[in-house]
Amino acid sequence: MRAAVITRARGAPALQEVDEPRPTEHGTVVTVTAAGVNPHDLVVAVGVNQPPPVPYVPGSEGVGTVGDGTRVYFGRTHLPHGSFAERAVTLADSVQEIPDALADGAALAIGVAGISAWLSLTWKAGLRQGEQVLVLGATGGVGRIAVQAVKVLGAGRVVAAGRNPAVLDALKERGADEVVRLDDDCPAALRKSSQGGFDLVVEMLYGAPMLAVMKVSTVHG
Repeated sequence: MRAAVITRARGAPALQEVDEPRPTEHGTVVTVTAAGVNPHDLVVAVGVNQPPPVPYVPGSEGVGTVGDGTRVYFGRTHLPHGSFAERAVTLADSVQEIPDALADGAALAIGVAGISAWLSLTWKAGLRQGEQVLVLGATGGVGRIAVQAVKVLGAGRVVAAGRNPAVLDALKERGADEVVRLDDDCPAALRKSSQGGFDLVVEMLYGAPMLAVMKVSTVHG
């Protein structure tokens, strides 16, 4: 089968023919129709913790079908058989059936990016009704979902800040009450948009934007 394979530590993946993966004691083979690309895949590839033995197929999540044709999302691959291939091995308990009406891309968005956005607002921050929220890095995958989730969870006002003007414009139709372009004038723009102080900030950028936001956020005791 065809797969994108990493053959040396910290190397880039290249298309190759590889052997078909087999089911394992806890792993299920999935025929892949779409694979997600996540920062986690880069972290694994460059060996931030410990690089996996090479060669291996990267990719930590995907959408596909299992043996009986059921369409599923899977989020925990079993290396060396990652999702950047025609077939992958995933831990059986990570397989979630998805409806046919849900497109592959939408299902992937609900996966790693969607869960990251949702848990940052609920489990980590405990977003409360009516709070004023700023999403920094709103034009990325997690940020775009976070902007929409904020309103679903009952925030009073959400400001989306990012660098991509086209995506910022689109976010005005998807829950953002105001958008801020992160350029040289962003400290002043963030201060103006805060309207007295942000109650909650979803922060994914660090650096100058984070320092600017710290000065215009509400301090909770």
